[in-house]
Amino acid sequence: MNKQLLTVEGIQKPLQLIRSKNARYMRISINAAAEVKVTIPWHTPAEYVYDMLHTKKEWILQTLSKIAQNPGAAALPQLFTEQTEFNTRFHRLQIIAHPTPQATIKIGNGLILVKYPHTLPISNPKLQDFIKKGITEALRMEAKLYLPQRLNELAILHRFVYNGVFIKNLKSKWGSCSHQNNINLNLHLMRLPEKLIDYVLVHELVHTVVKNHSADFWNLLQAKMPDAKARHLEMKKYNTNL
Repeated sequence: MNKQLLTVEGIQKPLQLIRSKNARYMRISINAAAEVKVTIPWHTPAEYVYDMLHTKKEWILQTLSKIAQNPGAAALPQLFTEQTEFNTRFHRLQIIAHPTPQATIKIGNGLILVKYPHTLPISNPKLQDFIKKGITEALRMEAKLYLPQRLNELAILHRFVYNGVFIKNLKSKWGSCSHQNNINLNLHLMRLPEKLIDYVLVHELVHTVVKNHSADFWNLLQAKMPDAKARHLEMKKYNTNL
């Protein structure tokens, strides 16, 4: 892995460019500390990188602006404790300090039950990562059971045809639709209210007909879901990060 700093006109702070032999495609990520990381396959030409950054520049600036407007919330990641109230669509998180040698997670009966050694601080980074992995696994289980079925119901209702559906742990997008009409859905959708899940699913189904966000796209989306714009605005209250 090779790392270097990259400057882009119009973006005040340098970006971190990471060349990775394991990367299969170019990806941009922005964390809560407003650090922009650009991960690319090892032999990607520099002009390809700058072309991608040019197309994503507006998104980068908007994301950095949101972080700057709410620095307190952005600087503090979610800390899961015994008092945390966290629910997915079908499960509730419960964390218990226990005289056990190592942390365990059990998913079932409507619970994501975490038991951790009572001698270990709940803020321990490895423990927090362990809890997040358990939540992610519960979300994945739920998503695989619920989202494909609900997508099929909405496709039949609104007369859309898609090729396949895939559940993924996406970092920033709630969903996407390929040119082959394969629909990718973020497992974190299971943390949203039902009406917003439906909004994302219908949004991606509309992309099977219109591949961009032109006026034609929004007109078709509103024809299928008259309050689409209100739901679109409500989506801004949520993000894909744990």
